[in-house]
Parts: sequence; structure tokens; C-alpha cells
Amino acid sequence: NDEDEAIAPVAARSDLTKRASLQPGQHVNVVGGTYKGHRGIIVNVTTKMVSVDIVGMGKKTILKKNVETIAVDEAVILNRTSSRLANIQIEIPPDSNSGVSSCISLATGIVTPTSQASTSTGNETSSSSLSPTACSVSSAGVNITSSTFSDFTVHQQVTIKGGKHKGKTARVTAILPQSVKVTIDDAVVTVRKKSIQGYHPTSSSAPRSPRSVLSAITASTTNASPETQVSIRSSAGDEWRVADSQGGGTRFGSRFIQKMRLGTNARKDDDTFLSHILGNRSTVVEIPLNEEEASNPFDITFQENGYQYELVSAKVQEDSDGPSLQYCKKKCVRLIYAQVSGPCFDSFSLEEMLQDIADFSSLDPRKVMARLELLQSPALKLPSKRHGIFFPEASDIIEIEDNGNDGCGFICENYLIKLLGGKKYAKDTLAIQVRVFANGVFKGMLMRKRVVDGPPIQLTPTMKKVMASTTDPSSRRACLVITQAGRHPNPVNGYIGRMLDPSLKPPPKDSFNKMIKPLNKHPLEKNRDMVPRLFQAVGVPREVSNDYVKRSKKMSGLNHAYVVGVADPTEALPPDHVFVTGFKGVTTPKDEIFITRSPCIKASDVRMVPLVTSKPNAMSQEDWDWLLNLPFGAVIFANPKKGVEPLPAQIAKGDLDGDNYFICW
Repeated sequence: NDEDEAIAPVAARSDLTKRASLQPGQHVNVVGGTYKGHRGIIVNVTTKMVSVDIVGMGKKTILKKNVETIAVDEAVILNRTSSRLANIQIEIPPDSNSGVSSCISLATGIVTPTSQASTSTGNETSSSSLSPTACSVSSAGVNITSSTFSDFTVHQQVTIKGGKHKGKTARVTAILPQSVKVTIDDAVVTVRKKSIQGYHPTSSSAPRSPRSVLSAITASTTNASPETQVSIRSSAGDEWRVADSQGGGTRFGSRFIQKMRLGTNARKDDDTFLSHILGNRSTVVEIPLNEEEASNPFDITFQENGYQYELVSAKVQEDSDGPSLQYCKKKCVRLIYAQVSGPCFDSFSLEEMLQDIADFSSLDPRKVMARLELLQSPALKLPSKRHGIFFPEASDIIEIEDNGNDGCGFICENYLIKLLGGKKYAKDTLAIQVRVFANGVFKGMLMRKRVVDGPPIQLTPTMKKVMASTTDPSSRRACLVITQAGRHPNPVNGYIGRMLDPSLKPPPKDSFNKMIKPLNKHPLEKNRDMVPRLFQAVGVPREVSNDYVKRSKKMSGLNHAYVVGVADPTEALPPDHVFVTGFKGVTTPKDEIFITRSPCIKASDVRMVPLVTSKPNAMSQEDWDWLLNLPFGAVIFANPKKGVEPLPAQIAKGDLDGDNYFICW
């Protein structure tokens, strides 16, 4: 009959065919990527990708190289088997103690008794019965659910009992000698076998290759003995799913919402310039950057629930929901959409809004993308809990002549102190990284400066990234955003400053040691880290370098720091020299300092730079005293001579728009 014809080829399966010509309707195995080991039917085919309807998971987009078609005879088996499950049952040998034999229905996964053992007590006879037991059928095998097991099968659903994924439910995708790869929240992670609930290894257990339902049936019934305990493992767990569980979901554009962040207050935080101007008409979308998502372009414009959405800005950032890799975190793209029209409010033109801010149309498309990112730079959170977004008068901002150093302007220190609240936090601030929207778009650093008269905010031509608006040239609007990590000195340098200046209270030793960033991520014998290799490249013996790397992990042995580079607010430092703020009690050999920046790949990216330790002839005593009293946390580069490459540019192509420089003394 049909069942016999379907079962017959299982013992001698045909090999999988290659990906010569993939067509809709073909059955395929997924042999690589996130969905490796799954099967499905091709729905659509493009140049490099195929859309596959995976059993139990719905439609997924997969690279062509990661799928292989199933031979016709095996595809027929799968189709016939799925339609004939109701007619197939497996007989289970009698239990050695109770004498009860049972059978399993593949359609329902229910074990029911087929015979009962009788026990006599005198003239009375009592019958022992076996309650139906829930089972499940998987493509990896047919086994009664057991509380313990000695090995895994692909697609098996498991519960993690230890490690950072403790308590989560996962699905096995690959089996290794000591661990298994599982899918958790759409991400593939590796988990040790002993961290999975119910796993108890035996001496005879060994990794098993995935088997079809029918081949597993054949093996189980052939090798079964009365003493053998039949166990059925659940793989897909479809018996737990509600109807159409794989077909639901809420769309936003061409994608499905996977996570929602809600609040009782309708007003959104003004944490970026864009969120301020759009308010509740902005929607933030984060999409993980992976193989599947990269094959589907982001929506530029679409309609949803009567509202018209348009994409304003896209920015790549770390994915807070993604797993960490060895040296970095997974990435996602943060998209900001604007509701440009809808039933409850007036329509507006996104293009006109952007052109009123600055002349974006004068840039090429790649530059437009990069500059629009500046609109969603997150703002600093101040001690007062408000965000660092300010609206100065347009007359408070002036463009000054280029000082030869790329990306750094100045801000009056009294104005800066008032801006940040007037307390110790404000008075200890050296410099701020900003985004300025006034007569164009500016990006870079503002170094604290003694401004006697004139506008308090001084911007340089190299800070200007988008020219002034041509559609609203007379606009007097201005906005200044201090970026999230844009306040200097940072907490670590605040502690280093207290360590270097004996007149200040020493930093707490334990807290400081925890904040120190080690110079090596790898064992020193491997010699793979940037700073130790740079030391050696400029002639430092390896044993000396390694000794310092070890000592510098504690406050007592620390002689280096990462400080922000800024331009000279006095314009009186001699060319090719630097001044390190908060350094007045420190002496260095030959009054020089080791300086570089990250990343750098050549020994020439390191400089031994002359350090200004006494008042230059061209500097007033008042300016010199002012410099000496600045807190630790910045390296001030002198203005270069006309026609000479600035010193920051000679150090691994650096600039002064927010770059941190590594200094060692």
C-alpha cells in the first residue's frame, strides 16, 4: 500500500542534490547559517537568496549556498508521511514489571495500553491499568518524554539550567563533543551539555546524526527489547502551540515587531536633537545586523494604520539585545521614522524640514547618510537628570578663523559653567563634545577658554559638516547638544588627576583599581596587544614592556592615561609641543611624553613629543597660571606653523573632534 511504498526507500536514501537550479515548491535542507538542520519548501528565489517556508518556523530568507534540494523520493516520503500519520502506530513491548504492552499513535503522540496484567489475591482478580502518557514526534527520532537523557538530537527542545542563559528554553541546532549549539531568542549560542536540564552522560553515549521519523521508528522497533525503556523526546513541541501561532505577529512596514517599549507618559524624552524636533511624531526602530536582515532593504517610506512614515536617519550601534562576541558586541541599525501625515495631525514635508535645518541637498548621498546620523547623537545626562540639549541665542555663536587643528573650537568658561549648572561638576569640566545646529551643522570639541569679550561659543571652519540652509537663511534658531560621552574629564581621569596632585584628596584605591583599563586583552606571551607592541616597536625591551603592563593594572604602578585632544585656547604654545592639563607635579625624562592614538598600525604612529613645563615667552603670566590650574584629562596641541601638517594628523591620522590619545610618562 502507499505506506509501504513510502517507507521502502527510507533504508536506502538518495543523496542530496546540489543547488544547480532552485525553484519555488522544491523541498530543501538548510545546511548552513542560523537555520542549519531545518527543512522547508522554497517560496521565492532571488539572485543570491531564497525564501523558505521552514516547518514550524514560517518563512525565512536564506543564502542560496546554505540550502540543498532534497531528492524526489525523499520529498515524496515527507509528503506521504505527513498525510498518513493517523494510520501509523508503534507497538511497545510489555513492561517487565506490569506486563502491560502499549502502542503509540504518531498522529496524537499518545501512549495507550493494549493489554493488562492480572494479579490474583485469593478468589479475587484485580487489573492494573496504565494511564495514557503524553509523547511527541520529532524529525530526529521517536521517544517518550523522559526526565533524564544521555545525549541530544538536532531540533530537540531543552531548558538551560546554568550559565547566563539559565531558565531559558532553547532548540538544539548542532551537537558537539562537550557542548551543543542551540537557538535562543533567534540567536545561536554554544552551551555546555552539563548546563542543560535532564542531561546525564553515560559511558556509551555518543553524538548521533539526525534521523528521519521513519528511520528512527525502524531502528527503535528493530532493537527494542522487553527491558528497553522507550523514551520519546520532543523536538518541535508543536503540541503546545496555539492555533496559527506561527502566522500571527504585528507588522511595522515590511518587518514584524519583536519587542515593544511602552510608557505611561505620552511625551518622549528629548535625548537627541531629532527627538526634540519630532517629539511624538518620531518612532525608533532597531534591526539586528545579520545575514538574513542584510538581504532585506530597510523601508524608506510606508503606510501603517492610516499614518505615513518616512525614514529620517539610520545609525549603526551596539545591539543591547544581542550576544557579546569575543572582542566586541553584535551590531544593530537604529532607524528614526517620522510620521509625516495621519488622521490626527497636520502633514509636513520631511525634505523641507531638513532643508530648513541645513543645506543637505549640497552633499552627495553617502555624505547625507553620515550627516543625518548627527541628528540622532544621544545627549549627555546631567547630574540634574535633564539631557544636555541647550538652545543658545544665535548671537552667542560665531565662526572664527581656522587655528590649524581639525575639529576643535572654544567655549567661554563662565558660559560653560553656567550652562552645566554652576556647581563642582560644571567647574571641573575641561571640554565638551558637541553637535551644533545653527547656520549649518557643526561637529567637534569645544575647549574651555578665557573669553574676555565677544560671543561665548567659537566654532571653526573644520567643524562645519553641512552648510547653512538656503531655504531659511535668515533663521535665528540655534541648538547645542553635548554628546553622551562628551564631557571631559571622564571619571577615570578624574581619579588620575587626584592621584597626580598631592593637594587633592587621593582617590579610593579599590574603586580606582576596578576602573583601570588593562593594556592587554591577551596573555603577554602571545604579544598581540597594541600598546605593548608599540612600546617594543620604538625600542622598549619586551621584558620592560611586559613588566609595566602588569604593574599598570594597579593605581600604584599607573603611568599612562587616555585623554582627549584639544586645540590651544591661549594660542601661545610653541609649535610641535603639547601641554597636558593637571600635570604640574609630574616630571618626565627630557621633558618629553609618549603619545599615540587607537587604532594605529605603524611604529611611526607613535611620537615622543616635547612637553611644555614652563611658561612660553609668548604667553602671558595670567594665561600660564590659568593653564596650570586646569584639571587633568586633556592634551592641548599647539597650533601648527602655516603649511605644516598638524601634529594630531601625524599620529595615526588623528584630529581634535573627540579623539582620545594614549599618553605615557
